[in-house]
Amino acid sequence: MTGEKAPLDTKYSMYYRYGKTVEQCLQYVSEEDGQRHIGCRVPSSNINLLEPQQKITVLINGSSRTRDIRSIDHEYNIFKIEVLNVPRNVTLQKKNGSQTLVWTNPHSVYSSICFKYEVRIWNLWNNEDKIEEALEPKLENGPLQEPWKKHVFQVRAVTKILCMDNVLYSAWTEPLYIDTVSSNIYVVAACVCLIVVLLVFMHICLRYQLCGQMFPPVPKPKNDLKEIFLNVPPAPDFLVGERWDSWGGSVIISSIEVVCDSEKCINPPVPAGDVHRPPF
Repeated sequence: MTGEKAPLDTKYSMYYRYGKTVEQCLQYVSEEDGQRHIGCRVPSSNINLLEPQQKITVLINGSSRTRDIRSIDHEYNIFKIEVLNVPRNVTLQKKNGSQTLVWTNPHSVYSSICFKYEVRIWNLWNNEDKIEEALEPKLENGPLQEPWKKHVFQVRAVTKILCMDNVLYSAWTEPLYIDTVSSNIYVVAACVCLIVVLLVFMHICLRYQLCGQMFPPVPKPKNDLKEIFLNVPPAPDFLVGERWDSWGGSVIISSIEVVCDSEKCINPPVPAGDVHRPPF
């Protein structure tokens, strides 16, 4: 933070030392107008972030053309001044009548058990704004509780005392808007419009007798077709008892009748098993 009485032309430069290494800031954070430096982004590639008691010494020099600026230096524990990244992927899930707000842990060297969260819930119906704590990356709203219908959610994270005594919260996530009431209204309105259109269409069809024109009756078949199938001649008597053998190409005769002009014609006996085959 810049000094309250520091002139606008004040220029700040920062140096930091960790272990025996001294570095100068190469990536400053400036004010909105870009005139003065108010911070520095320090790369973590050369700092042992796995050491919980890692110390860093910061030296800030200031210069101005109108007055002298006093330098400051201080030693910090890296993890106690660390501001966590913002939690990610905030979504609302629905299952078995319950609602669950879930999110992903922020990028950090800490384990997932080292985070706790604050969830801001803003009710757009009554303009009620409250904050609830969560020890896991989720917040449940059971079926017996008032459902979230028109709400805004934001989440921020901080480390637990079990892992590191840090009171610096991350920034809030982007607002997540939930408006299930409006979506239900749209569905009901669409159903009502569809019903009205169908009723109007049915009224017009009945009034102007359009159903008969759009769906004409199917004509009945003529009696001539029925008579064709009824007047089929019966099969000849000489085909009775005969069968065509498709394999041998022969006609098997099961009975023989001798026709004579004389009344004294005698039918010669036919021995059993004697089969007469035609010469072809």
